Amino acid sequence: MSSPPSAEDIIRRYPRERLFVQPSEWTARHLDVLQCSFELQSDADGLDHVDSLTNTNRNHSRNGDGHGHGPSARTDEPVDPRPLEYWTHEAERLATSETKNAVIRHLLTERNGPFRCIRPFGFFHHGSDHKFRLHGLVFAPAQRQRQFPARNEPPVFAFLQRNMIKIQRENVYPKPNRRRSRSQPTQNIPVETMRKLQLKHLEPVDPRRDPYILAVLLGMAQAQAEENATRSAGTDSGPGRTRRGYKVCAILVDETNAEYMHFYTANISPSFLSMFNYPEQLTAMNDTTVASPLTIRFRRFPYRPYSTLRQRIVDAITTHQKG
Repeated sequence: MSSPPSAEDIIRRYPRERLFVQPSEWTARHLDVLQCSFELQSDADGLDHVDSLTNTNRNHSRNGDGHGHGPSARTDEPVDPRPLEYWTHEAERLATSETKNAVIRHLLTERNGPFRCIRPFGFFHHGSDHKFRLHGLVFAPAQRQRQFPARNEPPVFAFLQRNMIKIQRENVYPKPNRRRSRSQPTQNIPVETMRKLQLKHLEPVDPRRDPYILAVLLGMAQAQAEENATRSAGTDSGPGRTRRGYKVCAILVDETNAEYMHFYTANISPSFLSMFNYPEQLTAMNDTTVASPLTIRFRRFPYRPYSTLRQRIVDAITTHQKG
């Protein structure tokens, strides 16, 4: 049975359009060609979870010492000596501070946190010859127990900032050199005007549906597929993601919005991921003739109440991985 057409084959059907570009230059047209869409979900589920966690924290304060050490506290993990007010303060910093990368690291990794930060950026591969570096902190589940041989979990979550994506797009078209004159250098107005028009074309109409998010999610799914292939080649059979799909999620923050961010989830099928011909083992294992469309679901994720933000982020990631 023949494999589905690759992304390169699909793009070649539109020779008059400029589609062979790096992820920083992806537009809504790439979403149409690749059959990918963004679906806005209701906020009802997220608000219900906020209420349940708020009630739980209130019970801890009444029944315990106010530090989360009440009767309902977990006993299978080391107790965090830091009071609840510490994590509340960190959550407020995430909403208002300019150093959001440092804050999200603290929230997810400090004090026996459930995740570890792999690197301050991600990668997306288009075949084995084209590797693109992407903005965004990348996190993977932390190992609770020492294993031999040591095994690194692949990434499952990325943290993105809208302004950082914008800066990376601006680097696609560098600022022109100033014109030389006898008095002083002057701005090259025609070239600068053309540059602004080109950058305007790259800016998504709806920042919530930025094609750059698709590239970040695909990069994490490729890392999962690569790790799965490595484990399958050895003694470990792997987590069994080859047939079911690769579950990834991300948060996108707007630095000008201190009320809420957006949480994205995707279950990327092997047939869709194999369109980009990486990893090579994935193409060999794929037995479908048509790549299934991809739907990326997202919803608003409020910062408040700050006292539950850390747990809400952790629960949202783990729920998607187990769902």
